[in-house]
Amino acid sequence: MGVHKNKSPILEFDDNPKSVIMPGYGELNLKLPKKCVYAFLGEYIEEFANKNNGVNVAEFDSITKRYPIYVINYRGEKICLVQGQILFTADSLADIQKYDSRNFGKDSYEYALMLCMETVLKL
Repeated sequence: MGVHKNKSPILEFDDNPKSVIMPGYGELNLKLPKKCVYAFLGEYIEEFANKNNGVNVAEFDSITKRYPIYVINYRGEKICLVQGQILFTADSLADIQKYDSRNFGKDSYEYALMLCMETVLKL
């Protein structure tokens, strides 16, 4: 039937069960954990994965770049870790005279990922 339009674009959907690229495309036969943290933290994803003995199990291509898919063992549970565009951390620049870059935000990246991991463990 096609795309069902809505005045709010976020509510539009396509009822066609055939995707342009179906899951399983490429037949990678990956066995990924059920839980995943998908965070927009740029190159810090790789750094966090390395700190936590992450294993790069695959990659996916996007229009912007090739993204690694990591599996890490966090507190005894395997979790998938991928760079995405869901989580973003930022500082307030309300008082620029008192702004402390704290390693250009990398400390907040670590804290944000730790919060995500703790949240995912509770799912």
